This record gives sequence, structure tokens and C-alpha cells, in this order.
Amino acid sequence: MAYTTDSDLVKIRPNILDLKVDSWYDMHVTAATIVDEILEMRWYRQEAVNREVNYNTSPYDGDKLNTTQIKRLVCYKVLELCYEYLMKGTAEPDGYERLMHMYQDRFDGELQRLLVLGIHYDWDADDELEQTEKFSRGVRRLARI
Repeated sequence: MAYTTDSDLVKIRPNILDLKVDSWYDMHVTAATIVDEILEMRWYRQEAVNREVNYNTSPYDGDKLNTTQIKRLVCYKVLELCYEYLMKGTAEPDGYERLMHMYQDRFDGELQRLLVLGIHYDWDADDELEQTEKFSRGVRRLARI
């Protein structure tokens, strides 16, 4: 399953389809798999425990995500993979390798932003995101006593 399409990439990088590749579909699928694995590992398991859900019996399901929320994250991963594919692999970094690193950094930043803001996930699988499913970490404040 892919969360993004080539037209999503064009919104970020208008010339991405001018690089002698007909379609980046395989990169979209690979990026979606990578993002799903990262979200399961870095977010889902702990959030499932917090919600008293057994993640072994209720495994992570990417179909329950708010795909609009993670679209930019996945696009950055796709672009990173595209430029990794295009780079020359020589001792001297070329422009594609620099772009790959740039999108890798953007991916990391977007992932951190989402983890802080909270991931929207349809925990009860009713195809509706209630306010309680739009997870947001509470702000911790120190109290002087």
C-alpha cells in the first residue's frame, strides 16, 4: 500500500518526473513500508500500552492512520529513496546524494514533529477519528512546592 503518488512528489519537487524515470511507484511502496515500520516501533507500541491495548493481539495497521497527516512524511522518504537511486555512488558526493541527505533530514524533522504533535489513529476501527483518537502529548509542567 502506498500513501502517496507521483503527483504528491511534484508538489514538493516539481522536476522529479523529469529525471528519466516513468514512475516512482516502487519507491512509494517502499517508503510506505518503511514509515509503517518506524511508526510501529517508535510510536504505536507505547501508545497501545498507554491505551491498554495489547499490540500483540491488535497489531499496527497503516489503514487506520490519517493519511493526510503523514503524507509529507512519506513524500520526504520517497524523495530520499529516489535520490538515493539516482546518485552515482562515487567518492565525491554528487547533487543527487546531497538531495538525498537533505530529504533524509527533512524526513527526520517531520517525524519528530509528528511524534510531538501526536499521530491520529482510528483505534476503534469505526472509520471515524474521534477527538480521543487524535493523540496529543500533554505538556508537562514543573510545580514548585
